[in-house]
Amino acid sequence: MTAPAFGPWSDTYTVTTELVAPALPNAPAMVGAVGEGSTRAGGWGVSLQPTFYWQPIQNATTYEFQLATDTAFSDLVVDATGGKALGDVQAYQYDGTLSYDTAYFWRVRALSASSQTSWSQVQGFTTLTEEVAPTGTAQPTGQPTFTFTQPAETTVTNVTETIAPAYIWAIIVVGAILVIAVIVLIVRTRRSV
Repeated sequence: MTAPAFGPWSDTYTVTTELVAPALPNAPAMVGAVGEGSTRAGGWGVSLQPTFYWQPIQNATTYEFQLATDTAFSDLVVDATGGKALGDVQAYQYDGTLSYDTAYFWRVRALSASSQTSWSQVQGFTTLTEEVAPTGTAQPTGQPTFTFTQPAETTVTNVTETIAPAYIWAIIVVGAILVIAVIVLIVRTRRSV
C-alpha cells in the first residue's frame, strides 16, 4: 500500500454566485413587454400601452394573463383568468393607460381542455417617465399680435440748407474733370493751326 501524500494548502478564493430562479416546468417562455418608446423588452421606459409576448405551448387552447403592481399579484391591473382568459394567442395588448414611472409585473400560463401549466416566471418592467415642460418662461400660444403706433407729426421750419448725397458729389467731380479735359483738347488743337 501507498501512504497518502499531503501538500500545502492553496490560496483562499472567494466565490459569489447569482441567485437564479429555476425554470418552471411547462410554463410559457417570456419574451417581454414592449411598446412604442420602450428601451428594451421587459425593461425600463416601456410605453403606457405595452404589448406582452410569450412563446406558445403545444396543445394549449387558451392563455391566462395577469398584470399587477406587486410581485404577489394582490394588486391586479389585469386579471384575464377563468372566463376572461385570452384564447389561443401569444400576445396581449393592454388597452388602458398605465401610470408613468411605475413598476409593473406580469405572468402567463397555458390551459388545455384537461390541464394547465404552472404560471411563468414573473417578469417586471418600469414605464417611461413623464416629460415635464420647462418652467420659468412663458410659452407663446396662437398667432403673435403686433401693435403699431403712428408717430406724432413733426414740423420743420427754417431749413436753409439741403445736403446732397455722396454720389451726386462724385458725378459733379467727374463732370468737372471731363469739362477741363475737353477745354484742354480744344486749346491744343487750335494752336497747331
